[in-house]
Amino acid sequence: AADQSSVELAYASLVMYADDGTLDEKELTTLLEIALRDGAISEKEKEILRSLFNRIREEDVSGEVWKHIQDVRKQHAI
Repeated sequence: AADQSSVELAYASLVMYADDGTLDEKELTTLLEIALRDGAISEKEKEILRSLFNRIREEDVSGEVWKHIQDVRKQHAI
């Protein structure tokens, strides 16, 4: 199931980011729900989220989303 989750996460992150080159709070929450569905974020899921987060610039997202991303990075060591 973890592998399916990482595939779903990779696809969702690609679709959401590619849509407009940014993330809103709803999209970020959806990605985190996929990653945390099994209770933890696997290394593969961390890799996917890290890759996505590294492409997002502070000026491209709302202050709320930027803070949420930083909190998630700290909380889950991403």
